[in-house]
Amino acid sequence: MGEIISHVQEQERQKKIAQARNEITKQLNANSEDLKLQIDKQLSTFEKGFLGDVEQKIAAFKESKAKEIISSNTWLKQLAEIDQEFKSILNSIYTL
Repeated sequence: MGEIISHVQEQERQKKIAQARNEITKQLNANSEDLKLQIDKQLSTFEKGFLGDVEQKIAAFKESKAKEIISSNTWLKQLAEIDQEFKSILNSIYTL
């Protein structure tokens, strides 16, 4: 009779251990899912901030280069006009 009681107690103990393992596994899974969500949120926030900063820098660079091109083209246009006036003056001198 003592063996039967001991065997039943051992089964109960094994059952409690299995339940505890299941509970620990559930809690670990819940914690890992929560941690994953937190990491994803932080990564998303970082990416938005980083990409926003990069986009602003690219936009500023584009604007700067566009201004340089416009300025350069204006300067080239003025240079061409001066060249044309110089040629016109030379032609006037040669025709005298």
